[in-house]
Amino acid sequence: MPEPTMTDIAKLAALSVGICFAFIFLLSFILQFIVALKSTPARRAIWTVAPPLLVVVLGMLIWGPEVKWGLWLPVAALPAAILAFVYWYLSFRRAWIEDPENLPEGASLSNDDWKIGLGIVLLVLALNFAKNFFLASF
Repeated sequence: MPEPTMTDIAKLAALSVGICFAFIFLLSFILQFIVALKSTPARRAIWTVAPPLLVVVLGMLIWGPEVKWGLWLPVAALPAAILAFVYWYLSFRRAWIEDPENLPEGASLSNDDWKIGLGIVLLVLALNFAKNFFLASF
């Protein structure tokens, strides 16, 4: 079998990202009605996204192609998982703050805009690092 070209690898990576995106969002949509319903928004978003991510990564490792770069395919699930987490977190957080009657005892509303900004900066840096690490490995 001939060695795959960069175009072949890019096509496979794009296909993998798309499949991961679809599976993670579909499974997390189902899980949002079931898991961690009384948890804080961040914890609920983690519990909504982590099981689908684990299913997708294990599926890619078990049924993925048996080539030397095949172990990199689970990395394709990370952008979808990050997007799903941010989407669900913002959705759960919006519902959490809009109804202060449901806050547990001891919890208070606080201004955490600086934390969100710091999180976005760290996310951009992590994605840039992952992109450079992925491209440098070929």
